[in-house]
Amino acid sequence: MLFLLLPVFVVGQRIERVNLDSSSDSLKAKYYFHEAIKSKLAQQYTISYELLKRCAKLEKDNPAYFYELSIVSYNLQKSKESVDFASRAYYADTSNRYYALNYVQMLSLSGKNLEAIWIYEKLLKSHYSTLEDYINLTYLFQRIGDGKSAIETLNAGEGKFGIQELISGSKIDIYTNLKDYSSASLEALKLASTDTLNARYILILFEVNLNFGYIDKARNYLDEAYALDTLNPLVLLNMCNFYLGKGEFDLFFKYLNDYQSLSDGAEEAYVLLSKLLSNSAIASKYLDSIQGATNRIDVIQPGSTFSADLNSQIATIKQDIPASIIFLRRVVYSPSANENIWERYLSLLMQQQQHDSIQIITDRLLNTYPENPFIPFIKSISLWQMKQDKQALTILEKYKGRISFRQAIIPDYLASMGDLYHSTGNTKMAFKTYDQVLKIKPDHFSVLNNYAYYLSVLNKRLDEALTMSRLTVDGDPSNFTYLDTYGWILYKLKRYSDAEVFIRKAIVGGSDENAEVLEHYGDVLFKLNRVDEAIVYWRMALKLEPNRLWIEKKINNKSIN
Repeated sequence: MLFLLLPVFVVGQRIERVNLDSSSDSLKAKYYFHEAIKSKLAQQYTISYELLKRCAKLEKDNPAYFYELSIVSYNLQKSKESVDFASRAYYADTSNRYYALNYVQMLSLSGKNLEAIWIYEKLLKSHYSTLEDYINLTYLFQRIGDGKSAIETLNAGEGKFGIQELISGSKIDIYTNLKDYSSASLEALKLASTDTLNARYILILFEVNLNFGYIDKARNYLDEAYALDTLNPLVLLNMCNFYLGKGEFDLFFKYLNDYQSLSDGAEEAYVLLSKLLSNSAIASKYLDSIQGATNRIDVIQPGSTFSADLNSQIATIKQDIPASIIFLRRVVYSPSANENIWERYLSLLMQQQQHDSIQIITDRLLNTYPENPFIPFIKSISLWQMKQDKQALTILEKYKGRISFRQAIIPDYLASMGDLYHSTGNTKMAFKTYDQVLKIKPDHFSVLNNYAYYLSVLNKRLDEALTMSRLTVDGDPSNFTYLDTYGWILYKLKRYSDAEVFIRKAIVGGSDENAEVLEHYGDVLFKLNRVDEAIVYWRMALKLEPNRLWIEKKINNKSIN
């Protein structure tokens, strides 16, 4: 629930320009006040502040000056002064509603909720209290965790203003947070009883039951609301959300079609379709229906970013990445662009290896979104794929502080740093960084694999390396990279027969075009005295990568030493 913004009370008066040197203090104050209000409206808060201070010096007992000083001080981030000035205005005229509301708001913004509650309770006893006052006081009680007083306040408001949707809705929200289904349901029923033909009130009963997991009851109330008003866009939108959540997609599209035929709610349709598209396995089965709904959005709002974004997502599911980029480009270079859209766009560019574009865009976005860790991350990955390892590592190190803003990216961000430390020759930092990742995410397969492999190359901690590698093989038994690493560590441990089994699985699984894996298999076969077979695999590896000159030496010498 939002705390209601309080109105700005502007005391204005026509002031003629005068010679201030010979004017009375009262006239000077009025002139300064007039100029201060003009400056405030122009958001020139420092000038307004100084002029208001002059007013207060000339007329110390005028609460209007302190009221305005409170507002201006808050905009200048002078929070203590804003409270002090608000207090002076309020206590100079406790009957003024605007002074009271401003004082409450400044207290609340400063975290002084108990004092704000005390002022608000006094305000409610006055003859000019409003329904919004009861709602705001409820909000303050909720901020200090006093749900009981919040409910009592709403009940008092209901006693004064009668059963109101705003009051009932607030009580339902509180009871829902308290997990009190009985009370929430009773409040919803009480509201619905005031107008049994109001579909919106029936929808509140639907939402209460849905929130508490009573799906069958919720469905019944939803059907009742629909029966009352089949042409109500809000009812249809709830039908869409319900059946989308239930996975009943034929019904979802039926009601979405009805909703789109009655409403210009392109954004709501976009949100619904985006939810469905987020699950590509399901969305791929309904692409024709999704495309039809997207086309209807384009009819409602021709050339909208909503349809462009949806078409991009559809193209991605169809694996038409170039088309997806074209559609999404319309969105990223529009006012609708945001961090998430840019991240998707950059990811698509990465799939197409458009590194020049990635570098140009990320240079700009690093400043546009100063807390975003994905932007330096993907910039670094792009540089890495361009064989610019040192530059890639520099980017990750420079913007490492940003990962605190997105916990989910930390393991992959650090994993990439570890890989780059290794590729730039800093093995000690690479292993230290891998250890950091595994403390956060012990099942990070790429780190477990790379860490284990690099240890095997150094012939260090082989038993530990084998344990790490085994986790990857058990977790993803069809991954030929993991199978090769595990087999190679077994080779290093001189368990040649076991090594042969796993590296052979890697080759059968897709590594028959990988020179390193083929060379490994040849080495294992050699150790098993299957020399002729070993030479075959060494030759296959050398054909794939002729620059592996040491393989030619193995072949010629029939030896791996």
